[in-house]
Amino acid sequence: MRFLPWRTPASVCAVLLAAVSMGKAQNGATQPCATATLSGSYGYLLQGDLVSQGSLEPYADMGILTTDGKGNLTGTGTESLAGQIYSATTISGSYIVNSDCTGSASLTYSTGATFHYNVVVQNNGHDLKFLQNDNGSIVSGSARLQQETNCVLGSLDGSYAFTISGSFIDSTGSANPYLESGTITFNGSGSISVTGGISEVGTLTSLNASGSYATHSNCTGTLSFTDPVLGALHMNLAVVNGGQEFRVIDSDTGLILSGIATALGNLAPGGTMAHLASGGGWVTTFTLTNSGSTAASITLSFFGDDGNPVSLPLTLPDSGNNSNTEALTETIESGATLVVATNAPNKAALVTGSAELSSQGGNVSGFAVFHYNPNTQEAVVPLETRNASAYVLAFDNTKGLTTGLALANVSGQPAKVPMIVRDDKGDQLGTATITLPAHGHTSFLLAASYGFAQNKRGTVEFDAPSISVLGIRSGPALTFTTIPALVK
Repeated sequence: MRFLPWRTPASVCAVLLAAVSMGKAQNGATQPCATATLSGSYGYLLQGDLVSQGSLEPYADMGILTTDGKGNLTGTGTESLAGQIYSATTISGSYIVNSDCTGSASLTYSTGATFHYNVVVQNNGHDLKFLQNDNGSIVSGSARLQQETNCVLGSLDGSYAFTISGSFIDSTGSANPYLESGTITFNGSGSISVTGGISEVGTLTSLNASGSYATHSNCTGTLSFTDPVLGALHMNLAVVNGGQEFRVIDSDTGLILSGIATALGNLAPGGTMAHLASGGGWVTTFTLTNSGSTAASITLSFFGDDGNPVSLPLTLPDSGNNSNTEALTETIESGATLVVATNAPNKAALVTGSAELSSQGGNVSGFAVFHYNPNTQEAVVPLETRNASAYVLAFDNTKGLTTGLALANVSGQPAKVPMIVRDDKGDQLGTATITLPAHGHTSFLLAASYGFAQNKRGTVEFDAPSISVLGIRSGPALTFTTIPALVK
């Protein structure tokens, strides 16, 4: 970020916190919904109950739907009705999207069934909600854009939080409720480990298993592991959101299990910083304290806007040591504090990006301070240690105030981050999608990049896991302060 004069017909009225080149986030324009809004492949999951032969039976359906932007759709999926599995079913149908982002869809399966759904389109076509409107059905679900179109084993890599729910059919033909929840970790080359817990008709069992997985080029795949209650489980999956999530359904007879998993990413256990600035008059100073009873080994890594490691000139004021590095590794003794400051020459070009802290041993936490030398203004930012699925930031662009936003992708995979802007009454002003490379970063003035936020106050919501966000507010008196992110 840097300070730029903003000229009005009268004079220079303020100095505002702005992004380098004030670049707009990609796909930033707000669009009214239309049938053309849906164009691409979506991983979907539908769950509920259907009336079959006069009784209500548990149902799940998971797969891929591809929309052409003209109202036509095709797909493939796996259905489970009362434990009877219908694999590799093909789907054809049509859809309509209205200007208010509601719509409808008709899906005809190769099994002969045709189902009708009410649809709600969200996040510029990134997400869909379904509610079946056929008599005799109690089915709903969601779909998310795949984004990645040529998956490999490495498309699933790292840890994902998952919940798989449904039921199993016992020897009497009765359906019994079943739920698994925990963490599934992919090694990027075909192996998985699963930890968590199981609730079987209210009886709790721990889950600790290993298994395998495979992916196909169309971003479908399979995974399998041995469940301590149900035995060997075989599941079909669909990768969505560029590998940040996947949908899954069990393909074993007698089981009606399905669910969603969301990447935990590689959020460093010590925390992340959504923005850093070095040079151009800016200094970022990190203060890290080990409140644990043992020494801690820490690594502070720096990434540029493009997601590549960036080398920064650093100084450790307490020791006087200087270095130029992409990743600083130090030991912090129990109860001790380490101060690290960027140390660019006065005339050095501005470098922006993000920082990630990893720590082994001890209990390290801290904060950073942005300092702008020309007017000695500074603001404090705590390290982000949460890993929520969505964040909300308040903004105020009224009465001479200006809000700047910084966003960092702390995962090792590219991300498309849906953004929703609302006014102070909760009404939606507009939406956008921000594209970030792995470990990438962007910063921008909200009103300058998105005109619908001018002279407004309200909130900005970012709906994606494995990100770190920060707001900075600048006033007409040339002061600035940071805005904390709230977890949704």
